[in-house]
Order: sequence, then C-alpha cells, then structure tokens
Amino acid sequence: MKRFGSIVFCLLCAIFANSADLDKEFKKLIEKYDISDSAKVVEKNNPEKFWQSVLFYNEPVIKFIRDIKKKRGAENEALKKVSELPRFYPQYDESIIESLQGFCDTILIDMGISSLPVKCSLHVVYSDEVNSFNALTEDSFVICLTSALLQRKGITREIIIGFVANEFSHGALQHKLRGLYAGAKQMRKNKLSANIVSGINTFASGIESAMTGHAPDRLYNYLLDKDLKYKVKTSTEKYIFNYTKEQEHEADLIAFRFLEYFSGDGDNYINALRIMGSLHNHMLDNNGDDINSISSRINFLKYVQQHPELGNTQNAALRRSREKRSVENAKYKMHN
Repeated sequence: MKRFGSIVFCLLCAIFANSADLDKEFKKLIEKYDISDSAKVVEKNNPEKFWQSVLFYNEPVIKFIRDIKKKRGAENEALKKVSELPRFYPQYDESIIESLQGFCDTILIDMGISSLPVKCSLHVVYSDEVNSFNALTEDSFVICLTSALLQRKGITREIIIGFVANEFSHGALQHKLRGLYAGAKQMRKNKLSANIVSGINTFASGIESAMTGHAPDRLYNYLLDKDLKYKVKTSTEKYIFNYTKEQEHEADLIAFRFLEYFSGDGDNYINALRIMGSLHNHMLDNNGDDINSISSRINFLKYVQQHPELGNTQNAALRRSREKRSVENAKYKMHN
C-alpha cells in the first residue's frame, strides 16, 4: 500500500510540474506573439484599423522586412526557395467555385481586409479534403477554403471568418518566407561552425504593407454547386506549408483576438479548431512528440482566455528600442 501511495504521489508531482512548465511556456508565447496594445483598443466597427494595428505595429515583421531587403547570402537563399514554391493562379484555376465568389468577396469586405494595402483574395475550391490554406500567387497570396470544410457540421459565418483570419495572418506576416529565412540563417551558422572546427576557411558570405451576423449549421451546403462531382478537385497538399509551433500560435492568437473584437466571442475560433479536428498541421519535435496538435492549440487559447491580464510585452520593448536608435542616428547625422 505504501508503495502504491508513493507511485501516486510521484505521478501527481509529475503532473503538477508539467502543468507549471506549460503555464510558463504559454505565458512566454503571449508576451511575444499577442497583438499590440493599440490593436486591443481599436473602436468597434473598424476592422481595417484593427488589422493595421496588428500588422504595422509588429516589430519583428518590421525588422524582417528591413533584413530581407539586404538580399545577401541567407536572404537570397530564402528568396530563391520561396520563388520555387507552387503558385496559385485564381484566373486559371478550374477548382474555384465561381458561384461562391461574391460570398467570399463580402467576407473580406466585412473583415476589413479588402481595404488594406495587402493584395489578397479569398476563394472556395472544390476538394474532398477538409482544409483551409493560403497559397502564394505571383505577387502576393490567396486564401482558400475547401468545399468539404464548408459542408462540415457546425460551420457558421463567424467560424468561417476565424479560418480566414488565421490564414490571412500567416500570409500577411509572411510566415512562409520568414520560416525559410530562419532556416537559411541557421544552415549558414551551422556550416560556419563546422568550418571553424575543421580549420577550413569560412565560406564567402554573400508583404510589406500589410462582422456580425449568424448562419445556421450547414447553410453553406445549399450555396455549393449541386453538381460538384464534375468539378476539378484541388489537392491542398500542393500548397501546405509546415509552420513552426510559434507561427501556428501567433496566427491562432491573432484569429482569436480578431473574433473577440469582431463578434465579441473568441470561442468562435476555438470552435473552428474543434471542427478542423486533428487532421492537419502536425509537426513532431526532436523527441517525436506532436507539438502542433489541435488540442494543444486549443489549450493555449483557453489559457489566453483565463489570463486577460497578460499581453505582448516584447513588442513594446522592441519598439522603444528601435525609436531610441532612430533618434540617436538622427542626432549623429545632425552633428556630422
């Protein structure tokens, strides 16, 4: 009996320790990736301003845009890799359900996205896969929802908006290119370290600007073309990009905050994740553990709901630092 009690005690200790570690991780994610304070106080019925505050007051994005323009070694590698990714051509893609294009355009207008200086369009594509995704175009990106997703039980207008907000965040924050850039920099760093260790001479180093109403379950079934079996199907795997854990949480958090602002209920986005289930966006860490499961993403957003006192502290600090450097540089130029 004593031994059994010891085992139970050890298990409880492990559970509490894991919970404490998770709380610490979630707190750091909020402090680093939550929307800016200015976005949280945007007046109602002005979604365009919400997105402007989210995108244009994002210091890591500002730094990334500045860095990628240098077009040196790692920058060129990332730009080359992203140029080789598949492109989506709305003007030629036969899987787009044209009868729903007006519906899609209205969604972007209601969300304030169509008023932003970001080239982005929304489409419903015929596919048996339950998915939403963003794909690169020749000069920007598009957001696509599959017909199978719109036919899922429980779909509402707010939930659709949640999916669109998530994919728009990934696209507008240039998560694809930023992920490739980080990888290129790490590879160069690893090569440099290896060359130093082996005594070989180091190798030669070589976008921007970023609703209300309810719908009954499965309303969108009636909006879809009746004869979809003759449509050209799209395979979403062609465009799927494995985002990092941090990028997934950042896009989830922005979509959650947008629905808090837009409909007054962030649960609409959590419900979007529940509908999606655990079908997509899985990644394994070095230990083989699933780090991007739907359940872990939902748990993170529930933590956000339970801690309204938390917010992005790093973004404000980075902004103050950048503004301080700008002032110092201006003074230096003035005196020289």
